[in-house]
Amino acid sequence: MAGRQTKQALLMVLWLSTCMFILCSSASLSSRVGGRNISFTYKEGKGERGPKEWGSLSPKWRACGNGKLQSPIDVLSHGVEVSPELGKLQRDYKPAPATVKNSGHDIMVKWKADAGQIRVNETYYKLVQFHWHTPSEHTFNGSRFWFLPNFPKIYITQRTILSGMIINLFTHNKTTKLDD
Repeated sequence: MAGRQTKQALLMVLWLSTCMFILCSSASLSSRVGGRNISFTYKEGKGERGPKEWGSLSPKWRACGNGKLQSPIDVLSHGVEVSPELGKLQRDYKPAPATVKNSGHDIMVKWKADAGQIRVNETYYKLVQFHWHTPSEHTFNGSRFWFLPNFPKIYITQRTILSGMIINLFTHNKTTKLDD
């Protein structure tokens, strides 16, 4: 079972990496609001169209200029709480047809059929879609990563659970062989 999950995880990372190279082109993002594209970035500074300016980019985004606990956030290691009572996350993913859409600010994969589920403390969550931001929407201890996938799963009663993983590209040692 563990070997199957490892293989599934490796295939998922390989697939995500391939999609990223195909679909992503720049750190300048856009979002379709009211029939027009509004560009924005995660960079701070005057004229950068970054998070501090989002509230003024569109009337529909006005709340972005007023909020205190909103995206993007910097997740700090010392503020993370581990909740062992949640138990182990058990995955049961399976192949299913899906569509991939690049909206300009995120890339979403939406399954057209049953793609599996996860289980947390005997509660099952169906995998419906996942999306990712590139560069990552959030930072971790001040560092922004290449992309951050979010895996929303919808439970039968319409409760949502959101899990994520950090993916950072790195240079490997070119002398290392895959079969070592």
